Amino acid sequence: ANDGGGSIRIPAACCGLVGFKPSRGRLAPNEMAKDLPINLVSDGVVVRSVRDAATFLHLGEGLYPPSQGLKPVGLVSAPSTQRLRIGVFTRSIEGREAPAPVIQAVQDAAELCRSLGHQVKEIDIPIDRQFADDFLLYWAMLAFSLHRAGRFVMGRGFDASQLEPLTLGLSTHFLNNLWRLPMAMRRLRRFGEAYQTAFSDVDVLLSPVVGHEVPAIGHLALDLPFEEARLRLTRFAGFTAAQNIAGAPAMSLPMAVDPSGLPIGVHFAGPVGSEAALLGLAYELESAQAFHLLNPLANEPQAVKKAR
Repeated sequence: ANDGGGSIRIPAACCGLVGFKPSRGRLAPNEMAKDLPINLVSDGVVVRSVRDAATFLHLGEGLYPPSQGLKPVGLVSAPSTQRLRIGVFTRSIEGREAPAPVIQAVQDAAELCRSLGHQVKEIDIPIDRQFADDFLLYWAMLAFSLHRAGRFVMGRGFDASQLEPLTLGLSTHFLNNLWRLPMAMRRLRRFGEAYQTAFSDVDVLLSPVVGHEVPAIGHLALDLPFEEARLRLTRFAGFTAAQNIAGAPAMSLPMAVDPSGLPIGVHFAGPVGSEAALLGLAYELESAQAFHLLNPLANEPQAVKKAR
């Protein structure tokens, strides 16, 4: 999988799986994204266990040595003995509080960490509101580039008339806010430094993965009117983009379910290069509390089960 704003961690959270996004430079660069003005894409995995995520990372490092000054993680194969300082928050970048089931999942995860000997404290989200606007404008710039120059990027067969309303709406948003771009890009390029300062007195950030429970099919449909789609997307995906701009690692763990039985993922993020600490913590949580993994065969016809 790859993650340009949460696209590993968010599906994992909604599907009861482990989603792991490594630091930028940890693995081979994504070919389609490596030449972006700000490369916010990291390739990683959506898997069923911490072991699988750790094994993928280890094997990936063997094929492509880490760059950007990162030291190899190696194979993390057991819970860590390191006690971490964990900062917990449940308000999104836009200041919205998550609903009760999501808050409860985060609080339960925090209490589990505390019971295991980690230092846990509540903090304010260490990212300001301006970041959300800057990220949206950068995303809109990419949509505008695709809309207006898709033939040069994707090939002569590219047909802009087939673009979805969300892409067209983002393109228009970029045009309407073009004058804001230089300062937005400057802030985004400097964001990595600000992000690292968030770890002056904590080692890990603990939060929701998404802003509310798993939405109904169609809630995030790409043919919604743009303003409605934008509002729904920013409310839903308000916790994961910071690590993409900063190039930092993060993971979603299937720690809970909502009252209807659908998964709730809990988000753990660290500073650049902290994959070993995150994986060691994940192993520890996985050992202390069974993950709420969905059974992909539970609703399949018996004939399919027998064939397998």
